[in-house]
Amino acid sequence: MNIEEALYSHLTNDAGVSALVGNRVYPLMAPQDAALPHLVYQRISSPRLRSHGGPSGLAHPRFQITATAGSYSAARSLANAVRASLDGFRGTMGGGVSVGASFLDNEADGYQDVADTYTVRLDVILWHQEA
Repeated sequence: MNIEEALYSHLTNDAGVSALVGNRVYPLMAPQDAALPHLVYQRISSPRLRSHGGPSGLAHPRFQITATAGSYSAARSLANAVRASLDGFRGTMGGGVSVGASFLDNEADGYQDVADTYTVRLDVILWHQEA
């Protein structure tokens, strides 16, 4: 299992997050007809640590998770559920990836006037051992 699959599984199985979006969690972009609210996640960067012997297998990618909803209040509630689920998480994520540390690094609000939707973008860093 890769870290993207583990993140999807973690978010869709978290009671607080799934109560708001069910399984409406999408990689890279939501389908055009996706119901609100929903989440979209994407890898922003992929730093990996090296040792004198070469790759260590330890990675700390940054993911941006965008909560989108029909109101600012709903987008903020969803973002808060994601933050509660991921900020400080440590353990096996998604049943397959060992995460040593997870932390929220940034949050930013937004509005998309064409779609009349509100967004909250969260940057999360997941320290994990790659397979």
